[in-house]
Formats: sequence, C-alpha cells, structure tokens
Amino acid sequence: MNRKLKKFLETETRSKAQILDRHQIDVQAPDGELFILLSDIGKYDSEETRAYYLHLIELIFDKNFSEDKETMSNRIWIDLMRNGVTFLGMNTGNRQSERIRIGTSIRQLREKKGMEAADAVVTVSDLTRNIVINKYGIDPAKVVTVHNAVDFSGRDNIRVERGVKDKVVTFLGRITFQKGPEYFIEAAAKVLKRTPNVRFVMAGSGDMMNKAIRQVARLGISDRFHFTGFLRGQEVQKMFALSDVYIMPSVSEPFGISPLEAMRSNVPSIISHQSGAAEVLKYALKVDFWDVDAMADDIYALLQYPALSDFATKQGYDEVNALKWNNATAKLKKVYESVVK
Repeated sequence: MNRKLKKFLETETRSKAQILDRHQIDVQAPDGELFILLSDIGKYDSEETRAYYLHLIELIFDKNFSEDKETMSNRIWIDLMRNGVTFLGMNTGNRQSERIRIGTSIRQLREKKGMEAADAVVTVSDLTRNIVINKYGIDPAKVVTVHNAVDFSGRDNIRVERGVKDKVVTFLGRITFQKGPEYFIEAAAKVLKRTPNVRFVMAGSGDMMNKAIRQVARLGISDRFHFTGFLRGQEVQKMFALSDVYIMPSVSEPFGISPLEAMRSNVPSIISHQSGAAEVLKYALKVDFWDVDAMADDIYALLQYPALSDFATKQGYDEVNALKWNNATAKLKKVYESVVK
C-alpha cells in the first residue's frame, strides 16, 4: 500500500461504511442512523480500491452530517458525484418513517388547534377545504377557498439545446408518497412498451428515492429513465424547456403550482383528479392517480398526436396566463373584511 493511501485511510471518521454486496454499501452516520447507498464498489477486486472508496464515503458522511436528514442526503449526493463515487441512489435513513410519523402527528395537532381558534380559514382548493372540514372538524361556515395563481412577471422562456432526439416526459417534485412517483414509473414502463423513442425524467429528491430507483431497475427501464436530484431556480426552467410532456400524478395535492409553470413554459400537462389544480385547469389532461393505464394512454397520445399536443399547449398557455393574483387578492380581501367587521 502506498504511503499516501495509507495516510488517507488513517484519517479518523465518526461514520462507518461497509460493503453489503456488489451493489450496496451500508453506512452508519455519526448519530448511529443507518443509510443504504446503491453503489457497485463491491465489484472491485483490489482491496485498496475498495478501502479507498469506503473511507471516502465515510469522510463525505462526516462532512455533511446534519439533523436535517433530507438536506444532509442532498449534500451527500453532490459530494459523492464530485468525488467520482459511482452510485444510483441512497435512502434517507432507517429512522425516516418514525420522523415522518411523529412530525405529522405534531403538525396535525397544531393545525387543528390553530384552525379552531381562527375566525376564518382560507384554503387553496375545494379539495383542501373538504379535508379541513371532514378531517379536522372545522365549521364549514368559516372555511373559504381562494385558488392559487402564479406570477410570471420577469420570467422569460428559456431555449436550450437538446442532446437527444427522443421525446422527454418529466415528473418534477418531492419523491414522496404524496406525489405518486411509483404511478409515474409504472405508466412509463407501459408507454415504453408502445414506443421506445422516449425518455422519462424524475427531477427531485425525497424519502422514496431509493424505492423509485429499485422499481425502475425491476421494470427494466433504467436505460430510458433518469434521476436528476433536486432542482431549483433556472434548473427547473431548463428542465421544462427540455420537456415534451409534464405529469403530476399526486395522490393528494392541496393545489400544485408546478403544472401551471409547465403550461406557462409551453409544455402540455397531465395531472391527477386528486389535486387542487384540477379545479382550475381546464386544458390539462386529468386522470386518477392510481389509473396507470389511463395515465400511459394520455402520455402516449400527447407524444404521438401533434394536433392534440399543440392544442393542449396553446390553450394551456392562455389559461394559466389568465390566472391572476389580482383575482385571488380580491377574494382574500373580502374574507379579511368579513372578519374585522
């Protein structure tokens, strides 16, 4: 073993990594939480090479350790890529489900107490209004819906060079149960059986990332499916500019701004009936989140029939530009006035 490598391996770390098999690395963070990293480090025959990568992973985990595990995971993703560690994905730790359960219970209790004490409750959709009334037991008389809008001022459409001729179908959002990523993947597999010249992109991060990567692998569509990680700002606009279809298959979505942004970027969109945006978007195609056959049919239709795509694009663009915050503000003003009288 050369001296530089030996000195590198002698650096102390609080995190500990070990190879589980040819495709998985088990990493224990400084606080004892376990993470699974999908990486093929185990394929290397050289003990020195394996030891180098394992220690590098330990150092990266130490450097980015945080109580905010989602932020920690995102930073680790970036550092792994920067340092040449080949990997497919990583889960958000074996304590994530418990964190979510406790956090959800606390949040719901606070929400209920807050809404009970309020003189009026404003929701962003009728879908959310029904949840507030039926789940939290809030008086319907004081719950009012004011739909969202989007401010597109100062935002120009971006033009980008496409590196592939294939059509691109995009999911953009947190990779969590609420957003329905598994239904998007199932629909993708069905579309690819009918037409091979299409790529699917899942842009975002979340606690279901690891499961999503495994599902893609199990369905045999890894060569047509891409995970970008978390996107922000201009990166989001560039992703829309590269897309031919946008889809939001949410299981439950209070409203959902992203399809409005996609349609403003001239991308025809498919959204679930279980989203608040479905109440205001006439020219987005709509499906039930669980109906992957209908979802696949709509994706295929938008990709294969230019007249349908052009119609949805033009009408959708005009529709979202008509959704003004001035209208929402006027409704909200009336709610305020009713409370202070």
